[in-house]
Amino acid sequence: MTGAPVASETLTVGNTVKALTSTVYRAHLVERKALIEVIGGQDIYYRLDSATATPTSSDHAGLVGMKIECEHPSRFGAIRQGAVDATIKVTYFED
Repeated sequence: MTGAPVASETLTVGNTVKALTSTVYRAHLVERKALIEVIGGQDIYYRLDSATATPTSSDHAGLVGMKIECEHPSRFGAIRQGAVDATIKVTYFED
């Protein structure tokens, strides 16, 4: 991931689609890039093309400890894989 880190957030991913926070990833009408790490609880399923469509096992799998680079945070959506909520740490970067 290139650029300077400018913001971060920690989010809980449950059994409904969790999108990233637009007031954090958007600054002055510019969408920041995001580095997302699955830091605990449970693995996740995620999509990079829709923040509202429910990810399934046929989409991407994010394992605990895995880092995901996301060029367009407005299109990221995640759901936990099992019965336990997941936690993700998101760091946003500006060029």
